[in-house]
Parts: sequence; structure tokens; C-alpha cells
Amino acid sequence: MKLVYIESPTLSEQQYFENKLLRFNESKIEGYSYDGFIYRIDDADRIVAGINCEFGGGWLYIAGLWVSETHRGKGLGDKLLAAAEKKALEENCHGAYLFTYDFQAPEFYQKQGYEIFGKLEKFCNHHEKVYMKKRLV
Repeated sequence: MKLVYIESPTLSEQQYFENKLLRFNESKIEGYSYDGFIYRIDDADRIVAGINCEFGGGWLYIAGLWVSETHRGKGLGDKLLAAAEKKALEENCHGAYLFTYDFQAPEFYQKQGYEIFGKLEKFCNHHEKVYMKKRLV
């Protein structure tokens, strides 16, 4: 046996291990699966905002929420987050979670009812990675 280091692995190489772990978890947890979805907002055939999410284990995972700089402050983030949470409730999710950075939008999520449950300090020496969750009702 030998230890092999792979710098900048391909998507296929990364998915190999993710699929192995997924299969193992499925063998241990009944109903274990993740299903992804996206909501986006288009303006004149151009994507100006979107939210990328997954359902799994009764939770909504928000992998990313983005609004173009020219469309910020118009409530698009609120609209996308509300749509994702509504869809999660329809899929019997009881909570939502995500991470953001101190320079991104922790205050935005707190206004939407999310609470901080963890932080990684000194992320890239200067920032915090902030983990947040919310009970869905």
C-alpha cells in the first residue's frame, strides 16, 4: 500500500470519495439522502440572483445565496430564502442551516431568524466562518 497525494483533484476524483461516504451513510441511516434544488431570479434573460440548496436528514442546507451587486437591497435575498424555506417545509424539513463569512451576510440571516451555532476564527487569518441554523415552522 502507498499514500498518494493529489493536488487539485478532478471533480470525478472528489465525487468518487463523496459517493463512497454517501453509500456508507445510507447503510447506517434509514432514509439518508440528499436532493438538490436551485431557485433563481432572471431579469431580461440574465441571472441576477439565486439560491443553491439541498434537502437531507430533515434539514435544508443552503449551500449558497447570491444577489448581483446591481440588484442588492431590493429584497431578492429575502424572496429566495423564503421560497427555499417554504419548499423545505413542503418536503418535511424541520430546520435549515448554512455557513457564511463575517464579511458576507450574518446579519441578513439573523434578521431572517437564523442563529449562530459555531464559528471558525482566523479563517484565512482575518475572517470568521459563521455557522447558522433556524427551526422551520
